[in-house]
Amino acid sequence: MTSVKQQGAALLIVLWMISLLMILAVSFSQTMRIETQQIKQQQGALISKYLASEGIWRVIQALVDEQHSWLTNGTVYQLNTDKGRLFIQIQDQNGLLDVNYASAELITTLLKTKGWSTHTAEQYADQIVDWRDSDNERLAAGAERLHYKAAGREGLPKNAAFNSLEELRLLLSMDEQGYQKIAPLMTVYSQQPGLNLSVLPVSLYSENERKRLSDLTNEQLPRLPAGRCFVITSRAEVRKKMASLKVAVLLNPDQSKDYAILSWQEITGVAS
Repeated sequence: MTSVKQQGAALLIVLWMISLLMILAVSFSQTMRIETQQIKQQQGALISKYLASEGIWRVIQALVDEQHSWLTNGTVYQLNTDKGRLFIQIQDQNGLLDVNYASAELITTLLKTKGWSTHTAEQYADQIVDWRDSDNERLAAGAERLHYKAAGREGLPKNAAFNSLEELRLLLSMDEQGYQKIAPLMTVYSQQPGLNLSVLPVSLYSENERKRLSDLTNEQLPRLPAGRCFVITSRAEVRKKMASLKVAVLLNPDQSKDYAILSWQEITGVAS
């Protein structure tokens, strides 16, 4: 009888150990699966960064060699590689209005063309000029130190050139919605007072808006040739991971250089 009980107890122990081993095996399998997925995601994120960078350098070399058929008006090009998908955009900065060089009148005209009211367009334009000029003399719809101080914003405006478009957020009348609409139309890189209408951002202007701008006289809107400064956007997607680079490059900055990198911005995330 004792032997039977011992055998039964031993059997229970064996079954318990088998169950425990099965639980451990399942747990190990799940852990390995999770770790494998994490490794793949990490690899995807890393490869996407390298692929986005590869896209930037490919475009720069093509621009330097003048061996490309890409439009420089922000058209999106998709390139399929063995690593993943690559999306390229090139924007000639002469297709954007330089906030440091454009007149208040031209800024007003452009904003009205894009649908802003005369009041808002003049307000933004005058405040842009008041921000960058060195005096404290307020333009009609502008704002100088006294006005910013009254709004609790001591030390503004800058009274110097914009270093980046982010500074537009600090204008007295600017809100986030206004900034998101106006910033894509502007640049700090062209260093020119007008526009090249042939490279206006393709996604930002309707045919009617383009025609209204083309109908302006050269005095109202100085025409610019193709520029030497470009902003290149390279977005890579690998295994549902995305890496984006936005790089400003100036061609032939001097006789000793083919190009100069003016800015390099990296944004990473999960592809949609």
